[in-house]
Amino acid sequence: MKEQQVMSDRDVAGGHALAGGTSLQGEVDDFRWLLASFARHTASVRQAVCVSGDGRLMAVAPTTDQELARRLATAVAHLRVASENTVALLESGGCHQVVVELFDGYLLVNTLPHGATLGVLTAGPVDLGLLGYATTLFVQRVSPTLSAELVAALGG
Repeated sequence: MKEQQVMSDRDVAGGHALAGGTSLQGEVDDFRWLLASFARHTASVRQAVCVSGDGRLMAVAPTTDQELARRLATAVAHLRVASENTVALLESGGCHQVVVELFDGYLLVNTLPHGATLGVLTAGPVDLGLLGYATTLFVQRVSPTLSAELVAALGG
C-alpha cells in the first residue's frame, strides 16, 4: 500500500522537472514522468489520466489498465463539459475541480490549460484533503509548461 505523501520538490528536481527550452519530446517525457510519479506517490490513487479538450487520451499513469483508462478518459471528458455548462448557466467565473464521491473512492477532475483535463480515480480509504492538495500541486507544476504544442504532441 502506498504511504500517504505528496511529491516533494526533490522528486521533481531529480532530472525530470519540466524545463523551458527543452525539446518537445523531452517535454512529453517529462509530463508523462510527472503523471506517473504523481500516481505512484499519492496514496489511494488507482488510476490517473490526462485527456485533451476533445476527450482523447493524452497520458496514462503506467499502473493504469488500458481499458479502464479509456473509460475514465470518457468520464473525465464528459464531466469537464458538464462543469463548463454549469459554470455558463450559473454565470460563474469558472471551475477548477469536480469531485465525485463513489461508493469505493473518489473521482477528481481538474482543468488544465488548452482544454486538457486531469482525471484521478481513487480506491479504498482516502484523505480527500491530502488528495486534493497533491492534485493541486500536480496541476500547478504542469500548467505553466502545458502549451498547445505539448497537448498536441501528447495526443490531444
